[in-house]
Amino acid sequence: PGHALLAEEAAGEAASYQARPLFVASADDPETGPAGVLDVQAGSGDANVIEWIVDPLDGTKNFIHGYPAYAVSVAARAPQGIVAGAVYDPLRDEMFSAALDQGATLNGHPIQVSSALDPSLALVATGFPFRHSALAEPYLESFRRVSGIVSDIRRGGSAALDLAYVACGRLDGYWELALSPWDIAAGLLLVEEARGTITDDDGGHRLFERGHVIAGGVAIHAVLLEVARASFGRRLDDFVRTGASSA
Repeated sequence: PGHALLAEEAAGEAASYQARPLFVASADDPETGPAGVLDVQAGSGDANVIEWIVDPLDGTKNFIHGYPAYAVSVAARAPQGIVAGAVYDPLRDEMFSAALDQGATLNGHPIQVSSALDPSLALVATGFPFRHSALAEPYLESFRRVSGIVSDIRRGGSAALDLAYVACGRLDGYWELALSPWDIAAGLLLVEEARGTITDDDGGHRLFERGHVIAGGVAIHAVLLEVARASFGRRLDDFVRTGASSA
């Protein structure tokens, strides 16, 4: 119980700190240089500013209960978007990494998303928005629809790992609501660099603002997006993301 309490407190402190930029480094700063780290707020408009988005423990509840599904997620965001990202699974010693326009790898080996075309053969994953009662009804509607289309559904409890598994083809698709930027950032680039598709629930790219994510190979993403639009309509438009649902 003592260890569980410490883990809960640490995760809470990490989440509150991650609500603002963790580290900002300027590539042109003669004092800090590319490896320098400045503990300051971003948003200055400097084209050389890099923001690090870190989740030191994605899947906190899994960790507390000894359920073997949690990871470390780190991403670097420049003004043009996420430029590098990594998700590390310490239990399996698996490092998923990606850099903009350079592809995605698992322990140094190239990976790409599933090429599945038939949703009836697809294995997909999701996460429950258990902290947000207002999302329960539309989410359960999407779950009902997806379960009638795909082969099976998994709920792992770590959004970062779910996205990494989409990137390497272990999962054919994934959808979840009410995620935080640190849940999404590294996985977003992993999926894109692995030739997959990742959008918000409206098919756009406001994942950090909306917190709702749909990912997969082109065909399965299209199926999940169609389900999302049919299930959610405009019911999610007024939702304000207040925290991660995958911990």
